Amino acid sequence: GEKYKGINQGPIFSPDGKHMAFVISSNNLTDYNNTLILDGKPQKQYTEIDEIAFSPDGKHISYTASKADPTNKLLRRYYVIRDGEESESYDWIGELTYTPDSSQLIYVVRNGLSQYLVGWTRKEFQALYDQITDIIISPDGKHVAFKGMRRKEWYAVIDGHESKAYM
Repeated sequence: GEKYKGINQGPIFSPDGKHMAFVISSNNLTDYNNTLILDGKPQKQYTEIDEIAFSPDGKHISYTASKADPTNKLLRRYYVIRDGEESESYDWIGELTYTPDSSQLIYVVRNGLSQYLVGWTRKEFQALYDQITDIIISPDGKHVAFKGMRRKEWYAVIDGHESKAYM
C-alpha cells in the first residue's frame, strides 16, 4: 500500500461514539498530501487539513482544508468540507461551530483583510471585523455571540449587536 508519514491530527470521535476520524500525511510529493480518514475510509486529498468538527448529534462531520490557488501556486485557498461537500473558497477559514441541534454550521472566513461569519442566515452577522474569535451559540440555538476586533478595539457581539468598544 501507499506509505504515510504519519497521523497529523486526531483521532477524534463523534459525540455519539459511532464515528472516528483522523488526518494522515502521505509520502508523495504532490500538492495534495493530507487525507481525512473517516471510519477507516480515505476522503479527498488536500494540501492541508486543519480543524475537524463533528456535529453534537454525531451525524455530520466538517473540516477545514486548503489547496494551492490555481492562479498562483504560492497561495492557498481554504474550504469547509461538510459531509463530503466542499464550500466555496476563501482566503482563510476557522472556528467551526455547530448549533446545539446540529442543524447549522457556523464558521469564520476571511477574504482580503476582513473576517465575517458564514452559515448564520441573518444579515446583521455580516459585519466585517479584523478578527473574530470565540463563537458561542446559546443552548437553545437562538442566539450567537463572539468577540470581534476592528481597528484594535474589541467588541462582544451578541445577535449582531455590538457592545461598547474595549481596547
